[in-house]
Amino acid sequence: MHCTAEDLPKYLETIRSEVAPAAKVEAAIQCALKLAPTGKTAELLIGELDRTLKRISSLPYHKTEFEEEARIAAALAGGLHSLKIPDGYQEIARYFASVDWSDPNHLAFFDRIVAHASRRSELTETFYLALTRMPASHYLGRVCSVFNRGFEPVREEPRFLREVVSAISRLEQEKPAKDYTRQPRGDTQDIIIVMELDEPAKNYAKESCEKTFLSQLLDEKMREAFLASFLDQLSANEQRILQTFLAKIAPPPDTEVVGHLIKAFFSVPWKAKVSTLQKKDPNLTCEAFRGDGSSRGADELWCHACSVKAGQLDKNFYFYLDRRGKSCTLQKVSFSYPSTSNTAVKSLSEQLAKRLGPATLRYKVPEMNLIGEAYFWTWRGWEVYVFSNQSLARQGEGLPLVEILGMSQELITAMEQQRELERILDYHLIGPEQHVNKRMVEELQISHPMVGHLLGQKEPEQAQVYNILLQLLDNTKTAPPRQQALFLLAADRLASQLGSAEEFHSPQWDQQRLELARYGLNYHWDPLGAAWVYTYDLLWRVWEAHGSTEWGEHAFTLLLNHGWDRSDACGQGSDQFRDVIHQAEQFLAKRPKSPRRLHVVFALAQAYETWWSLSRAKQDDYVDSSQHQKGAAIARKRAAKYYEQILSLASKSPEAIYARWRLPRLKLGLDTNQRRFYCIYD
Repeated sequence: MHCTAEDLPKYLETIRSEVAPAAKVEAAIQCALKLAPTGKTAELLIGELDRTLKRISSLPYHKTEFEEEARIAAALAGGLHSLKIPDGYQEIARYFASVDWSDPNHLAFFDRIVAHASRRSELTETFYLALTRMPASHYLGRVCSVFNRGFEPVREEPRFLREVVSAISRLEQEKPAKDYTRQPRGDTQDIIIVMELDEPAKNYAKESCEKTFLSQLLDEKMREAFLASFLDQLSANEQRILQTFLAKIAPPPDTEVVGHLIKAFFSVPWKAKVSTLQKKDPNLTCEAFRGDGSSRGADELWCHACSVKAGQLDKNFYFYLDRRGKSCTLQKVSFSYPSTSNTAVKSLSEQLAKRLGPATLRYKVPEMNLIGEAYFWTWRGWEVYVFSNQSLARQGEGLPLVEILGMSQELITAMEQQRELERILDYHLIGPEQHVNKRMVEELQISHPMVGHLLGQKEPEQAQVYNILLQLLDNTKTAPPRQQALFLLAADRLASQLGSAEEFHSPQWDQQRLELARYGLNYHWDPLGAAWVYTYDLLWRVWEAHGSTEWGEHAFTLLLNHGWDRSDACGQGSDQFRDVIHQAEQFLAKRPKSPRRLHVVFALAQAYETWWSLSRAKQDDYVDSSQHQKGAAIARKRAAKYYEQILSLASKSPEAIYARWRLPRLKLGLDTNQRRFYCIYD
């Protein structure tokens, strides 16, 4: 945020204004705190917060001003907190302590203050008031979740647990209150849709509170403190709810847990194929891997996964490509049994040690956020872990699990190689840009040495970037054609590093954007990313006007890398792979011996692979696999063909390492989870 000392009076006046937009007041508060973090500034913020809360109490919740005032109140309280003055959030708590929580105005303000406050922990007392006074409603469930141990609760105290069980009881017994849901209408105002809380919404709220209650009860110290302090204060219905939960968390005998897990583990058909396992246990449910674009690690890219539940015992089996990449075999098993016993894990480890030998202690389990310690063995080419899995328990979605995990050495090796693969995954996004930048810096070493200096910095000084950018653009006017292409490409690289840190409100950045627009450079505000985005106008100009030069071909590879999309927000649709395929194949047909051939073939392979993977994808809000079936089989074959070309073109390149990783899954017809050229703006 760029703040100038001479403008301090203006910032203070904006804070006092009753008509300034919330965004301007927020910016003014930041500048005032930066320039004058004094007692006088604190007094101003306290006074304005008091006046803002009074205005809010008299405003109907459907007015646009209501939303603006709520944002301002949150900014004022946050500003006071940054001065280490708790008065702001305390004042908000006092406001809610004195209001009728059934009034939609106050419910709406609570909703807005939570949405705009950046420091949830400072709103602890306000959340506590909501828990104790809010009528049975959908939003009561959201309030309960604030105290869930799995979501970094605002604070953990027995009194919160007492009110959560009260909320569960109210949701069971009270007639549901009306919910007030805000929906936008037009550009300038909100309307409130008033609706009765239906049964699904009531169930959601009750389930959220029950998860929070369970997550807190599973903490032994919290449970003991709660029972000691509040057991005698609970109503009959609250007592019934508590006893139900206490019965749920009572542990089974350790012998039961250990017996089931030992039997399951030593009956595993190690390295079997999925068909073999299905014949052995017809109750298994198996599925082929279908990606959602998020899984990238070796452990996540299985071929098939099978599971079966026998009573309380959960058994999971995972099949991965073998070392030769020719077939998929069983390389990972996970068996678990719910238990809150503090001794079950140790008992299990002692029984396993009789057959596997002494265990060593580990404090990390592959691909897991382990809380506590694990017992570890290496046995017959497998790594074996025994531990308490708290992932469901932390969020109140289940009990702690006593778990035994076995992974083949093949899979462990693949996971260790993942670090190198992640470097390649990053390379396929930035590799061409690094290559272009290196070549440009070499060429501009004498005439524009600062270009290399700025491109090498993660956050270069914006004034320097702007000045060198203008120099390059001016020099382009008199340079010979080859130099023009070089200067424009260098200017494009710098333009992508330029932007304002002040969101909308920066006169200096507004002026710079106007000046750059005269040279044909444009920036658009991206509300989702909260940033100004350069639209690569110069890159397109280099390709269209200088496509026959070295720099024109560099521009082409960069445009492929951007999905051949002229917009900054998937403006040409999600299926970027189609344009990339069309452009790349045309380029290779006309320029088969181009020095950029490797980068173009690499993009083409990924584009075809994207098409194939989308046809196999898990159905979700972003991908409809049925829309990508036509041509998918051919796309798989062509992806494999182009990856094989890469092995011939440059067998030791990063692209070749990446290709060797993708080819086996493509040849076996497995989903590769590729989304390189599928655009999602969300």
